[in-house]
Amino acid sequence: MPLATLEDAVRAFEQHSDFARVQCEIYERTQNLKGAAGPAEWPGSVERRECALKLFEIRATAFLRLVTDNQTQADYCGLLAALEPLSWQEYMGHPPDVLRPVGPQSLAFVEEVHAKAQRFANEGYKRVTDKQSGAGAGSQAGTGSETDGKATARERVEAFLEAASGVAEAKVTKAMFWRAAGYTEATPFEDFQQDRPRTTRAARQNFERLLDMSADKFIGILKDKKLLG
Repeated sequence: MPLATLEDAVRAFEQHSDFARVQCEIYERTQNLKGAAGPAEWPGSVERRECALKLFEIRATAFLRLVTDNQTQADYCGLLAALEPLSWQEYMGHPPDVLRPVGPQSLAFVEEVHAKAQRFANEGYKRVTDKQSGAGAGSQAGTGSETDGKATARERVEAFLEAASGVAEAKVTKAMFWRAAGYTEATPFEDFQQDRPRTTRAARQNFERLLDMSADKFIGILKDKKLLG
């Protein structure tokens, strides 16, 4: 789907009751990510690549919550297709019709984004299937209540781990997540994902730092810490 159709892809969700909340969530998380990254890096840099991948995940995760039936799933697939060239533009500074992906590094990026889009599309189909079978919301990653508004910490963690598992081609667990943050027991993580008042500021910052990474960077940390083979 050409980049010019992105606005139409987003507009398809405007009538959803949670559309405004999703837009606010994307804006806040995007601003936090860009703020943490500092000044814009050169197009094609590792930093730009990481940022582009994470931005794709932020948008795809947020809009996944608006998938409720076959029609919204079709709209979601259209949105994912529109986000693919946007990711290339955010990485290289130009849309693919102006600067075509060539060379192993560029093609690897395009393939990684496309693989992410396919995995998120599959999560959308799972969500529709669950609703049609009466399994209820929340049984798949990122499928929280339709009226919760902003995604909960638990929903964000589950969606993040689903994306990381796809990159690793292996199951990435919550235990790996809190150990990667530097903890030796699960209590701080449980407090964080339950949004308990006793959650410390340091713990929240540590877990948010991981959630703001791209999935492949997180996998690198797991491998460095010998948490994943």
